[in-house]
Amino acid sequence: MMRAMTPTVEARFSHLHMRAADPGAAASWYREHFGCVPVAGPTAGGAPALRPPPADCAEDSTGPLFVWDAATGKAPARSIGSTLDHYGWSVTDLDGWHRRLCAAGCTSLQEPMEIGDRRLRISFLEDPFGCKLELLADADLLGWHHVHLLVPEAGEHRDWWHRRFGGEARQFNGLLPGLRFAVAGATGRAWWLLFRETDDALAPTAGRVVDRIVFRVGDVDQAARRLERSGAPLIEAPGELDGVRGARIEAPGGVQVELQSAPRKADG
Repeated sequence: MMRAMTPTVEARFSHLHMRAADPGAAASWYREHFGCVPVAGPTAGGAPALRPPPADCAEDSTGPLFVWDAATGKAPARSIGSTLDHYGWSVTDLDGWHRRLCAAGCTSLQEPMEIGDRRLRISFLEDPFGCKLELLADADLLGWHHVHLLVPEAGEHRDWWHRRFGGEARQFNGLLPGLRFAVAGATGRAWWLLFRETDDALAPTAGRVVDRIVFRVGDVDQAARRLERSGAPLIEAPGELDGVRGARIEAPGGVQVELQSAPRKADG
């Protein structure tokens, strides 16, 4: 395990920013099959936002997990082929989940199997909207579980994220370098950012079905300045939309990262 360090910014994971030809249909599918709950989120054009099922998050969790962009009518490129390959859900009865999701329109990419020192059971599918997802039976962290990046050198990439965003550096399942982060607004909840090495040429995340990872920070302008000084390219200067201040940087491999303030509370 890495020794403790002070990251460039104090940040907590907020959500994944998604794209779909029909965001309403995508959100409805995740509500029906994963039990996600609609919430108010930092959206554009009335696009939907969802949080995990109530059983998977603390009572004080009010923030979203998925936020979709406004409808474009054009299907974005799949997550497969980009640096952000997939995200994962930890479930009980993995075989039953895999069968049910296939019946609900998912494409099976890998039937259930066991991996690693703990003989962890996993499977892979692609949802009807082009996003690869992993099911895994991690009893230590049920519910929404991780984001998985494909990179040329896993240790170097984990170090880059760790220095800038913190997290707890660990090996997941004895196999993969990872960072474990707390979830903003969800006491006791966590998620993993995992890294796996590949020699494949991969596309940036911008414009794909998972467009970017969003972190909550206290001062967007200060965080953007600090990250830019650390060598992270600033690709969108700080600005405000619907009461939320935000900025964007680019992580190695073309992963878009958005920094957001907490939404301002309405008067009254």
